[in-house]
Amino acid sequence: MEGLLAAFEARGWQLDLTEGNYYDPRSREVIAPEGKPNSTRVRVDGEWVYVSVVERYSLVPDPAEIAPRGLRGAALDQWRKLHRPKRHPVPNGSVELRFDCPPTTSVVKDGKRERMEES
Repeated sequence: MEGLLAAFEARGWQLDLTEGNYYDPRSREVIAPEGKPNSTRVRVDGEWVYVSVVERYSLVPDPAEIAPRGLRGAALDQWRKLHRPKRHPVPNGSVELRFDCPPTTSVVKDGKRERMEES
C-alpha cells in the first residue's frame, strides 16, 4: 500500500485521508466528513477514488456443545435452536486491493497461480 501511495504522489495526484464521524456538543449532532469516513482516497481527473487493501476471512464455527442426555424430539430441536454454535471470523490469507469510485468498484484479487503481492 505504501508503494502504491508513493506512486500516486509521484504522478502528482492529490492524496487524502478522511476523518471519522465525530459528535459536536454545541449543535448536538454527529458530523460526517465529506466522502466515506476513515478512508484513503486519491483524486484522479477531478474524481475521488477510494483505495483500500482488505484481507478476506472465513466464518469458522466454535466447537458444538453436546446436548444433555435424555432430550428427544421437539425438546432436542428446541435445545439445538437455542444452542447453535457461534461463528467467528478467521483470516484466510486472501488479499484484495479495492478501488471505489461510485458507482463503479474494481477489485484486484489473489489468484490461484499468482499472489497479489507478487504482481
